[in-house]
Amino acid sequence: VFHHRDNDANSISLDDVSAVCADSNGNIWAGTWEGGLNLLDRATGKFTHFKNQPDDKSSISNNTIMSLFCDKEGTIWAGTWGGGLCRVVVAGNDKAKYNGLRVRGSISFRTYKNNITDINSISGNSIYTRISQE
Repeated sequence: VFHHRDNDANSISLDDVSAVCADSNGNIWAGTWEGGLNLLDRATGKFTHFKNQPDDKSSISNNTIMSLFCDKEGTIWAGTWGGGLCRVVVAGNDKAKYNGLRVRGSISFRTYKNNITDINSISGNSIYTRISQE
């Protein structure tokens, strides 16, 4: 069991976890209500936090994560409250490990939002769950 500790920057960002998934590398991702997305290093028990940075379009779009999905291609999807759907993007393919984890390259986010002038955009910006089409 993991708990947020104010004096520990490597603890989970908040205790209010709303979604969890394991990716194809065995990494554990935890979405929180207003604390952003967390990536657990299972070897050390330390978390890396991903939070919205308003001036950085490549950051996660919202800190309230409603749903997480790790698809069969290894892509991690985060459904947010009002911030649309975010796809985790791992750039680069070098041998270096991301903060010691089995994630190659650096992590950023690609956000998909509703656009009323684009009929191909998503229907809304609050993503509560996912439907698998397998």
